[in-house]
Amino acid sequence: MRSKSPKSPIVQANLIGILPMQEAVLFPNTVIPLAVVKKPGIQLVEEALREGNPIGLVVIKDKDIEDPAPDDLHRVGTIGVIQKMLKVPDGTLRCIVAGQQVFKIEQFTQTEPYMVAAYTELPDVTRETEELTAMHRNLAGLFQKLLSYLPQAPREMEMEVANISDPNMLTYFVASTMRLEPSERQAMLEERDTAKRMRKLTLLLTKELEVVELGHKIQSDIQREMEKNQREFYLRQQQRAIQEELGELDPQQAEATELRQKIDAAKMPEEVKKAADRELERLAKVPQASPEYSVVRSYLDWLVQMPWAVETADHIDIAKAREILDEDHYDLEKIKDRIVEYLAVGKLKKRLTGPILCFVGPPGVGKTSLGQSIARAMGRKFVRLSVGGVRD
Repeated sequence: MRSKSPKSPIVQANLIGILPMQEAVLFPNTVIPLAVVKKPGIQLVEEALREGNPIGLVVIKDKDIEDPAPDDLHRVGTIGVIQKMLKVPDGTLRCIVAGQQVFKIEQFTQTEPYMVAAYTELPDVTRETEELTAMHRNLAGLFQKLLSYLPQAPREMEMEVANISDPNMLTYFVASTMRLEPSERQAMLEERDTAKRMRKLTLLLTKELEVVELGHKIQSDIQREMEKNQREFYLRQQQRAIQEELGELDPQQAEATELRQKIDAAKMPEEVKKAADRELERLAKVPQASPEYSVVRSYLDWLVQMPWAVETADHIDIAKAREILDEDHYDLEKIKDRIVEYLAVGKLKKRLTGPILCFVGPPGVGKTSLGQSIARAMGRKFVRLSVGGVRD
C-alpha cells in the first residue's frame, strides 16, 4: 500500500531518495550517464541537485516493469552524486552521476512522489595478503591483454589500469568497463569481500578473453587467407602479363587454347560442340593436380579425335560383294547369303542403317575376316576394336 508524505529533504540522517534503474549498475568510483524520463525520477533528480543531496541508484529486478514498487527493486545499490544535469526540450533529463559508497536498503519510508528509504552503508571488506596482491596483478594483466584485442578501446585505459593501486577501485573499474549481464554486475556490487569479488571478476574476465582471442584468431585466419588469395591473384595477373609480353602462355592456358583449336577444327555437330565447350570451361577452372582434370581432359581428347566430319562413300555392288566373299571364304553359305541380303536391303534403301550384324563363335572361325571382306566389298576402311571384359 502506497503512503503519501509531505515533501522533505531527500537525505535526513540515514534516509535517501531512490532512483530505480532499468539495467545500468553504478559502481563506486565510476561515472555513468543517465537518461531520466519518468516524473518521479525527474522530481527526485531536480530536488537532489537543488539541495545538493546524493541519490540512491538501485536496479529493478525485472527490467520490463514500467512502474516499479519497493518489492521490485534489489536491496543493494550505490549512492551517487549528480555532477551535471541537462534538461532536454521534451522535459526529460540527461545526467552525469558519480558513484560513491555501496548501501543496503533497510526499509522504505516513502513511495510518493518518489521512493525514499532508510539505508546503511556496506563498506568493502579488504584483507591485505600476498594472495590479494597476486590476484590484483593478474586481474590488471588480464584486462590489459583484453584491451590489446580491442582496437576501439582508448590506449589511456591501459595506463589507467596499471596506475590503480587500490584493489577495490580496480575491480569496480574493470567491472564497469566489461560486457557483463546486469545480474553479473549486481552480483559484483553485492559481493563485499574484495578477494572474492576479484576472484569472480577474474573468472569472468578469463572467459571473455578466451572468446575474444578465439574471435581474433578466426579473424586473423580469414584475413591471412584473403591476403593470400589476393596476393596469388595479383601474381598470376603479373605472370600472365609477362608471358603475353614474351609470347609465352601458362601451360594450363596453352593446353586449353590447343583444345579449343581442336574442337573448332573437328566440325562437331551442334549438340556435341556445346558439350565440348561446357567441359572445356570446367577444365579451365579445375586445378591440374585434381583427379577430375585428367577425366575431363581424356573426355575432350576422345571427342576431338572422333571423325565427325570424315566419311567414306559406300559402293555396294551385290555381284562384286558375293565374288569377294567367295574369294575370301570357303563354304559358310548361309552366312554369306545373310551378308548379301543385308547389303541388298541397304542398297535399296540407299542408306545402310538398321540392325547390326553380330558374328558369334569361338576364336579362329573367321569372324574378323568376314568383317574385312564386307569392308572390302563396300570400299570402306576396316577398324578392329577390342572390347576388354567381353567374352567371345
